[in-house]
Amino acid sequence: MIDISHKRAWTRWHYVIVASAFVVLLPLAFFAGWLADLSQIRPVLTQLGRVQQKTPAKPLSVSQEPPGASPQIHVSWGKSKVLLTWSRVPGASKYTVYRAEGDLGFAQAKIIGQVSQSVRQIEFADLSVTPGHPYTYWVAAANGAGMGPPSTGVSGRTFLSSAVIARSAEQAAVQIQAHLWSQGGMGLFSPVDHVKKAMAFRIGHVLYTSLYLPPSAVHSNWLVRRWSTWTQGHTRLEHVKSLDRLAVLRNPGMSSKAPSLQLGSLSRNNVVVWRHNGHWQYQSFAGTMTEGLPAGAIVLNGYSQVCGMTNASGQFVALSSSSN
Repeated sequence: MIDISHKRAWTRWHYVIVASAFVVLLPLAFFAGWLADLSQIRPVLTQLGRVQQKTPAKPLSVSQEPPGASPQIHVSWGKSKVLLTWSRVPGASKYTVYRAEGDLGFAQAKIIGQVSQSVRQIEFADLSVTPGHPYTYWVAAANGAGMGPPSTGVSGRTFLSSAVIARSAEQAAVQIQAHLWSQGGMGLFSPVDHVKKAMAFRIGHVLYTSLYLPPSAVHSNWLVRRWSTWTQGHTRLEHVKSLDRLAVLRNPGMSSKAPSLQLGSLSRNNVVVWRHNGHWQYQSFAGTMTEGLPAGAIVLNGYSQVCGMTNASGQFVALSSSSN
């Protein structure tokens, strides 16, 4: 009879050894394989990293093209301020304002400011202007990619100061007289002369004055003869017409070099000029006020152009080219 108990005990021990070796060697095999894969992947990762360093990241928020449109600007002129307004340009993040003096072009323009606004209506105020000076303005839209085309240039002139406007009215003013003659007794008595004086202003080629003679002042009847004559110093004036209680006169010998005013329209910078008690006075007012003005005054706009006059009652009378 053969005893096999010792052989079975040895076989079980062999299994224990094999299992232990398997448990130890299996993780080592996985680790060795991971190291081998890593040695192959590492050069690829290094190369990708170098490519990313050479390729700069592109910002997503910056437009890739400059604005394609130019602003449509509107300019409001003042005496010491010029206001520019325009609508927002698509794709623009800022705007550059250019200004040239006189009739200079865009090539001679200088940058006077930049605006960064995202509102629908954009404004820029130029406070560095001189009264009575001509300027031209342009505005160009821009973003991170560059600047778009400039706007069409808008030219104009700032208003004159109130003192300069008043001085021009004084230089165009002259004193005139209206002589009211009357002769009674069916022409048997000597004529009587009544003189009325007032200020007149040279506007174009005629004189305007608030001295108005109603028809009754020169009306004659079978007993009394009445008439009138107009003079400037010793010069006889021709009465052209009456206009809303204003008299329009002509001096046939008036020199073309004499200071004269031109007609215009009301603006935001109007000046009223009048003479009171031997002294010239003036005041500024806005809008189209036609009441509460001094009698016998002349009204000029910001460019020293005549808009109207007041009659002897202080009522505003608008003057136009058809009035001349």
